[in-house]
Amino acid sequence: MIYSGPDKNIVIKSSGQHNHVGNSPNKLERQVLREKCKRRAEESLSTQPLKLIRSELLNNLEQSSIVHKDLKNAMYDRRRKVLPKLPKSPADVFLQLNLMKTQDDFKFRGQPFIHIPEDNSFVCITCDFNQQFMIKHDCIDFFADGSQFILQKLHVDFEKAAHQAAYEVFENVQLIACRFHLGQSWWRKINSDSILRIACKKENDELGNWIKSFFGLAFLPSHEVADAFVELMSVCPNDRVCSEFNDNIFNNYIDDESSFPPNIWAKEPMFDPRTINAVESFHRAYNSQFYKSHPHIHLVIMVLQETQAETMTKIQSIETDSYKSMSFIQMQKINSTIMAYDEYLRNKCSKDILKYLLKVGNKYLGIPL
Repeated sequence: MIYSGPDKNIVIKSSGQHNHVGNSPNKLERQVLREKCKRRAEESLSTQPLKLIRSELLNNLEQSSIVHKDLKNAMYDRRRKVLPKLPKSPADVFLQLNLMKTQDDFKFRGQPFIHIPEDNSFVCITCDFNQQFMIKHDCIDFFADGSQFILQKLHVDFEKAAHQAAYEVFENVQLIACRFHLGQSWWRKINSDSILRIACKKENDELGNWIKSFFGLAFLPSHEVADAFVELMSVCPNDRVCSEFNDNIFNNYIDDESSFPPNIWAKEPMFDPRTINAVESFHRAYNSQFYKSHPHIHLVIMVLQETQAETMTKIQSIETDSYKSMSFIQMQKINSTIMAYDEYLRNKCSKDILKYLLKVGNKYLGIPL
């Protein structure tokens, strides 16, 4: 018997005699909902089952006979039929991956996506496009002996542990700290004191303008930051909280022996971005694909395939100059900052440095926490 129609209740074909009791409408509705959830679970392997169930329940009118556990079990059963069994040992991992790398589901556009050497020493998940891209752009020069990765510059935030780890792995690396996170670090200190916080909210407030000028230090050459800091200290309001703020900035960001010296976060204004927001955005989007801290290894490979498809599109857009350019407002903001810096260079006196710091600092206050 085949049902059709928008409500799945019209018999369009029947064969033989059926003397058994017919299915109740509630049972039919329940079965239809189960099938919808199972289909969605198979189509969206990385989506949390609860999210799919809620989406389908919103469109289901009859819910009195639905058992939530039945829906989840049905979805997990369907996914188990799609994904291979999880390996139970390292040997099983390599055995299974060696079999998977020849399967169409685990290839990327017909090309191998899983690469394992004969000695099973490591697993590399990438595509031929990435390998050709590295060769085309001379990325092979980054490898000194075929195994050691030589990194020259690394964009980081203001986590001391991350800096220490970077120096341990890459001894001569140049760290480039994110200006946005620098502002966030300073805002945490500002918000810790109500006097500083209230002063920053006021316009043309003496204390507020003095605090905002600190945000302009990031747009000076690193060797000039200490002198500019001295100029800010010379006009520091006579208040205890100002002295404490000064000491905090000096001990953590100005002194050469501080945790975050100027050479990692200060640079004259230019069009090159000094931010890790794009990297954090990628990781946030990637992590959102999984609803468990230890996801299914085969699911990870599938998500990487989807991510690779998106990455290839972006790379091709860049190569054909079809990418999104900087917004007019952002371009105007950087141009005005460069012009202000050039004006400061023409004079270079204590009055002009304070004027420059306040002008630029007001533009790059970041987002108050």
